[in-house]
Amino acid sequence: MTTLREELCTLLGRVCNRPKLSSQASATLAKETLSSMKEVFIKPFNESPKDSKFRTSLQSDKTFTIDNKEFRANDDFVKHAIFLSDQLDISEKEACRLLHGGNSIAALINSTSLNATVSLYHDERGYTLAILNNVLQYVKEQPSNSFSRLLFIQFIKELMTTDQSFIKNILTSEKKIAKLISTLTNEKDSASTSNTMTATANNSQAQQQQQQQQQQQQQQPSSLFQPQQQQQSSLFQPQQQQSSLFQSQQPQQLQQPPVDGLKFDKETNTFRIERLVEERAYMVQILYHLASLFWLSEADLLTVLEHVQTKNLSDASHPYLMVAVLAALSSRNKENPENQISNNDASIKKIHEQITSKQWKISTSKAL
Repeated sequence: MTTLREELCTLLGRVCNRPKLSSQASATLAKETLSSMKEVFIKPFNESPKDSKFRTSLQSDKTFTIDNKEFRANDDFVKHAIFLSDQLDISEKEACRLLHGGNSIAALINSTSLNATVSLYHDERGYTLAILNNVLQYVKEQPSNSFSRLLFIQFIKELMTTDQSFIKNILTSEKKIAKLISTLTNEKDSASTSNTMTATANNSQAQQQQQQQQQQQQQQPSSLFQPQQQQQSSLFQPQQQQSSLFQSQQPQQLQQPPVDGLKFDKETNTFRIERLVEERAYMVQILYHLASLFWLSEADLLTVLEHVQTKNLSDASHPYLMVAVLAALSSRNKENPENQISNNDASIKKIHEQITSKQWKISTSKAL
C-alpha cells in the first residue's frame, strides 16, 4: 500500500517536471491528483485540534482507525501517541496515524519509532509545502492563456474556497513556527551551556584531586616499610575501583526516564529546528505568490499588514513579507478582480490608516 509520503514525493516530481506539464493530459492528471488531496494541502496551515474524547477513548479502549481499518494499541503506543500529539501540537488521531507509519519504517532507517515518526511528520509537511510552492511558481511562469496555468489556478481557488481563512491561517502558522523555532533553539543552547559547565566542573574537580594526591605523596615520611604499605594498599585498590563502578552505574539506572517521561533527544530537536526553518521559508514564499496572483480580500490584506508590522529586521521572514505586501498592493492584473482594492474607497482608507497610524517595529518599512 502506498503511503501518503510516497504519494506526495511522486506528486512533487510530477509538478517539478515543467516540460511534461505542457501536455494537456499530464497537466489534467496532476490537477486531478491535487484536487483529490485538497485536505492534505490545507493541513499544514490548519491542523485538526486535539480531541479530549478521542484521547480518553484511546487510553481506555486502546483502539484507533486508519482508512476505515481498526488497529489495536498497547500501552506504549498510546503513551507515545499522546506524547507526539502534545509535542507536535496535532490531534491524537493524526498522532496515531503518524506513529503507525513511523513504527513501520523505524527499522528500515535504523531509528526509534519516535524519531522515525518525527521524520515522517516533517517529510509529509515538507513535500506538501514544496508542491504548493512549485505549483504557484509554475502558474506565474506560464502565459495567461496557458491550459495548464488555468487548471492550476482553478486548484488554488479550490483551496482558498475550501478554507475561507487560508491567508490568515498561513500567517498564524508562520508565527507559530517562528515561536517554536525560538523555543527549541533556546532549549538547545541551554542544554549545550549546561553540558559545558558540567564538563568544566568535572575537569576542575579532577585537577584538584590530582593536586591533593601529589601533595599527600610529598608529605608522606620516608620509611623502610613504605613500599610494602603502598603495595598492600594497591592490592585492595582494584576491588575499591570495582565498587565505585557499580556506584556510578546506579545513578544512571535511576536517571533512565520511564515511558511516561518521554522526551526528544538532542539530535531530534536539531533536526526539527532545521525542518521548521525550511517550512517557514516555504510558507512566506507561498504567501508572496498568492498575493501577486490574487487580489486579497480587505480582511486578509489588513491581517498581512498587521503581521508585517510586528516583525524585526533580523527576522528572516521580513523581506518575503514586505514583498508580499507590495505585491498585494500592486495594481497589476490579478485573479478574482472582485476583490480589487482600487475599486473600493472604504478599503483604501482602512489600509491607508493601518499603514500610517499603526506602529511598526521597523519604522523605515512604512516608507516602502
